[in-house]
Amino acid sequence: MPTKRNFGGARAAAILLSTVLAAGLWGCSREKPKEEKPAAAPAAKPGLAADFSGVELRALDGGTATISDYSGKILFVTFLATWQEDSRQMIPILNDIQRKFGKNVQVLAVAMDKHGTPALATMLSGKDVMFDAFADGGAAAREFGSARDLPVTYILMRDGRLYKRIDGLSRQKQYEAYILEMYRKRL
Repeated sequence: MPTKRNFGGARAAAILLSTVLAAGLWGCSREKPKEEKPAAAPAAKPGLAADFSGVELRALDGGTATISDYSGKILFVTFLATWQEDSRQMIPILNDIQRKFGKNVQVLAVAMDKHGTPALATMLSGKDVMFDAFADGGAAAREFGSARDLPVTYILMRDGRLYKRIDGLSRQKQYEAYILEMYRKRL
């Protein structure tokens, strides 16, 4: 009686080898996605910062304003998304900062939503908003630089140059500390 050979293991190994080779060849033939490099953020050191004075913002009423319209005041510019929870948590913080520092500081909230005006109007309705709000759709945000984490806040010196950038939601005391630091340095 002839000996029975077991080819089950060899067959499984051949199938596995074929699968690995096919996947390797398929992966080599695919075009590799181009690596997108994020736009460089402006320098965050006083004196080395970009000048944002010409950046134009679109108001909720359809009008426009530029950063230079607020010259002489420290600007607290926050880019946010109306659908995002951290951005929603910024609204009372922005109000408090405007209330506490309003004489020397102007708070600007800029919604980056694609359909920003109605979304921002809805988000702010029923709230006693003390700061200026703008709908942007991302145009002004691109002039400021890439946003890694929303909300992103830019604190600008009285001449429109960048003093500090804060990515993401921070504690209100931290924001206030930056403003007080600017007061001490007379910026």
